[in-house]
Amino acid sequence: MAANAVFWQLLLIYAKEPSGLPVFAEFKAGAQVLIGPTAGYLWAFIPAAYLTGLAVEKGFTANPVMSFITCFASTTLILILGAGFLSIITESFSEALSIGFYPFLVGDVAKSSLCAVLLSSARKIN
Repeated sequence: MAANAVFWQLLLIYAKEPSGLPVFAEFKAGAQVLIGPTAGYLWAFIPAAYLTGLAVEKGFTANPVMSFITCFASTTLILILGAGFLSIITESFSEALSIGFYPFLVGDVAKSSLCAVLLSSARKIN
């Protein structure tokens, strides 16, 4: 249920974006956001959110290690798909990796670690 709900929520947000409502970073709006250099990262949120929701539904996030793996896999998927699209814009896969993938891996590890700790803590409260 969570996987499908998140998938459709993100798709609806993206569908209304051409209307000009500033829902993305730096209050950017318009269809150009969904086809510009960062578009691959934005579109990658949909499959990443779906896979994360699916992992939660299947109980893969029941312990901190699996929570970390789930979060890290999702954020890395976003980086891979985003850098893949960026390589089309830059016309260089190595350049796309150096500006849109490698610099963010450390942050992914940090965010995934924080996510695992917060999920574990939230489960203890409930």
